Amino acid sequence: MISRLTNEKVTVLKETAFLSKALKTKLDSAINKSGVNFLLKDAIEIHAAFTTEGIKMFRTKLDSRPILSNPKELFTMEPDRDYCFICTPYQAKKYFLDFGANVRISAPEALAAEFKRFYKKAFDSYDQALR
Repeated sequence: MISRLTNEKVTVLKETAFLSKALKTKLDSAINKSGVNFLLKDAIEIHAAFTTEGIKMFRTKLDSRPILSNPKELFTMEPDRDYCFICTPYQAKKYFLDFGANVRISAPEALAAEFKRFYKKAFDSYDQALR
């Protein structure tokens, strides 16, 4: 994290810049909230429902896991209930596509449609290969 830097000096190419304490604090907060991989785009609300297996996957797959808008729900999750996450669409795709049929994205609609196209394309590929 930025807070672990002992010197606030940052070198980019051959130019040196300094981070103000306020900017350092802001970056720390953003990294803690979204992770360093997802800082370039604004986070939005993503809605998803899980199967029982999907809930197990969500609780154990920690890498790139989006943050629940209500973190207390992590301990009371139920199948087929809608949960709200605050993350970028890229983070949602990176994390949830591995869940397959164990998650259903319901909002935003464009992201839900993108998941549907992805899974349909995979299904069609297998369907055609197995004929």
